[in-house]
Amino acid sequence: MKISLVQNRPYTANLSANIKDHVEYAQKSVETGAELVVFPELSLTGYEPTLAAGLALEKDDSRLQPLQDFSDKHKITLGVGVPLLSKKGICISLLFFRPGLPVIVHHKQYLHPDEEAYFVSGPNLPGIRLDGLHVGLAICYELSVKEQLVEQLKHEPGIYLSSVAKAPRGLATATTQLAQIARKYNIITGMVNCVGPANGSICMGNTAIWDSGGSLLGLLNQQDTGILILDLENRYCESVYC
Repeated sequence: MKISLVQNRPYTANLSANIKDHVEYAQKSVETGAELVVFPELSLTGYEPTLAAGLALEKDDSRLQPLQDFSDKHKITLGVGVPLLSKKGICISLLFFRPGLPVIVHHKQYLHPDEEAYFVSGPNLPGIRLDGLHVGLAICYELSVKEQLVEQLKHEPGIYLSSVAKAPRGLATATTQLAQIARKYNIITGMVNCVGPANGSICMGNTAIWDSGGSLLGLLNQQDTGILILDLENRYCESVYC
């Protein structure tokens, strides 16, 4: 199996432009043979907490249909970041569009204190399963929460992926944490980050994969958009800038 991590540069608060961009990245991922594509935190709107109230979506919003259509046509699963409306407020969520199946949602359960004024907590999925592979999931700050990792590891994932929106200081912490998790739990780990403006700062990319010993398998740079392809069978990564 191949997994594609997309390092995009979101168009701030422009859903239609971001959906078009996501489909283009998904097409490039299909061309590599990927079966799962994962995007950064809030990839469909940009990471902009102060704008979230005006950007939040329902999971069945008709504007998202191109993503489901692409999934169905190419038999590929897409994990995209959205601010999602819930009964209690707005969640930071990953929507998974699966071929021929309903959309499923992984919410950010553990919020950073700075996010609590704009978002509410929602339930994590236990991960997502594709062709016998169980993928553990985290969203950004959740990497710092041991309880979240422990809960994901209960399901014995073959890989643990974190969808993030990280500026330089947070990026250094996240990369250290993911390498340590890989070594300690003998599991492949990955981080997918964006580049460009976000919430008054600049996200710095460095989308990466670590092998189960904590060694870096693949890394994108800090300024360019692209995709990082993980070939799980051969434990090999390919970087494609686009």
